[in-house]
This record gives sequence, C-alpha cells and structure tokens, in this order.
Amino acid sequence: MSILDAVLGQLGGGQLGQLSQRIGADEQQTHGAVRAALPLLLSGLAQRSRTPEGERHLAEQLEAGQGQGLLQQAFGGRQEVIEQTVSRSSGLEAGKVARLLPLLAPLVMNILNQQRRSGGGAGGGLGSLLDAEQGRLEQQHPGTQSALTRLLDSNGDGSVLDDVAGMLGRFRR
Repeated sequence: MSILDAVLGQLGGGQLGQLSQRIGADEQQTHGAVRAALPLLLSGLAQRSRTPEGERHLAEQLEAGQGQGLLQQAFGGRQEVIEQTVSRSSGLEAGKVARLLPLLAPLVMNILNQQRRSGGGAGGGLGSLLDAEQGRLEQQHPGTQSALTRLLDSNGDGSVLDDVAGMLGRFRR
C-alpha cells in the first residue's frame, strides 16, 4: 500500500471530521486540502532524502516524532508558498491550511515509521521508501515533482539540491 493511501486510510472513521473541526472547515474542503497537501509533502520528503545527510536528518525527525520538524524537512522556509498552493488547489483558506499541515505531519510520520520498520522500501531504507512513493505519485499525479521543484527552487537554477543544502545548513544551526 502506498504511503499516500495509508495516510488517507487513517482519515476514515471520523478522523477527517475531527481534523475539519480543529481547523474550522467543512469536511469536503479539508479532504481536498489533504489530497493536495500529501503529494507535496511526500515529494518534499523524497527530495530531502536523496542526500545521505538529508536522509539522516529526516530519520532523526521520524524517531523524535517532531511533526513540525517534518514540515521543515519537507518544505524548508517555503512552507507559506506550499500553504498558498494547497489553498489555491483546494479552496481552503491558507490560514486553515497552515493549521492543517502540522496535523497531517504526525499521520505521515506514523505511516513512514511503520513502513520503514516493515521494510517497505526496496532497499529497506527511508530514501528508497520515499523514492518508491515518489514514483507512484508521479504516475498518479503527473507534474507534482516539477511543481514542487519550482516552489522549492529559491534561486531559480532548476535544481533544489543547493537550496536543500542551504536549508539543512540553516536547520543545523
């Protein structure tokens, strides 16, 4: 089962309603925002895990259970841009998206930890798990990777690796 499907599966049985109440939105808007946010979050994490240092930092966040840290790992200083993007695609106000993302992060962390511990990635590591998910996301949601690259590429050079390295440097301070 994909990470995306597993997280969406966790939102059954009243969980989506609880999320909606916590952010002050209706379930339909919340569901749309979740479906827009998760591919971006997972793509950001996959990009981050492509370097040994990024994968190590991400694994530390998962072990520590720090949801906000997971968002920082995925989006760096560009979280507001992601919030605006999710808002535009889902119709949910950006302020409500900002409240939603930290609530989604623990769900994603839980699924990542479960799949990592069960050897869900082809190589058993976090990077391979996220790369496999990235491949599924690109098949299901073409353009997610390129859209995220444009959002995270702060200097416009077409590569996020230098931007990610800069974010990691700031994160470690």
